[in-house]
Amino acid sequence: MTRTLRWIDEICIDQSNFAEKNEQVRMMSDIYRNCEHVIVWLGCETDMIDSAATFVSTESTCTQEEKESAMTSMLTHRYFERLWIVQELLLAPEIHVLTGPNWVTWSDLQYYWDNYFTVPDDWSSLQSATELLSDEKSYYHHRLDWLSFKYSGQGCMNERDKIYGLLGLVQEENRIEVDYAKSIIDVYLDAMLAIFTHHETIHHFFQGVCSSLAQNMGFTPDMLKLVQSNVACNRSISPADRWATLRKRLKDIAPARFTRKGVAVGTVGGPGTSWWPKYLYSRFSRWAKGV
Repeated sequence: MTRTLRWIDEICIDQSNFAEKNEQVRMMSDIYRNCEHVIVWLGCETDMIDSAATFVSTESTCTQEEKESAMTSMLTHRYFERLWIVQELLLAPEIHVLTGPNWVTWSDLQYYWDNYFTVPDDWSSLQSATELLSDEKSYYHHRLDWLSFKYSGQGCMNERDKIYGLLGLVQEENRIEVDYAKSIIDVYLDAMLAIFTHHETIHHFFQGVCSSLAQNMGFTPDMLKLVQSNVACNRSISPADRWATLRKRLKDIAPARFTRKGVAVGTVGGPGTSWWPKYLYSRFSRWAKGV
């Protein structure tokens, strides 16, 4: 009998154990790149189940407008607002979307988006999902500057994950060390120094990356202003000296939560409800048996 292994981060990682979480997050790229496929779980709400059924329907009475409406409903699910799903979807060799009993392939969604979907005038609610649908696995997916600029606005429970949640897409030699015991400021500055060191980034783009990442990590206006003035300062100062000075000045003005070390960390995955991993595991088990 063939054994099917399923990996669900919220279940498989001890979220309260720093050492285990540090190690597992470093392994994320291997897990998703070498898996057979990733399953996108969109829950079991009636409207979501109906939308998936409509999208995969082969009935001639199903119009293009109905399929577009169904696709819009699926792609505006809160799942696509989460940061951790970015590397899951961009590294996976194959992706299947599951809602209730209905399956939709990611490739079918991509094909429909590229060839038939009419983009509405106001597509802000679709932006997170459609950027992933249309994103090419290009050279820039190896660069922390580009990844953080494009995706750090996605939601996560821990500000450190604005960086750590994207490292699986970065070339291994250019990744920073994962350490959840570090303060938010230290993680931010580790990322900025790595970007400055490893990438020949246009100065104006580097300024934009520094500012947008600081904002997305929740920096206060005073902290953000300090970051912006530091990046714009004399570039003849060595990066190490510049970031050491900024680290000290930020810690002098930052609220305690930005400088505190060893704080409890949020979960890597999951919408945060206790029932969904058990339900999802049940659905996977039935699917693996062909039920």
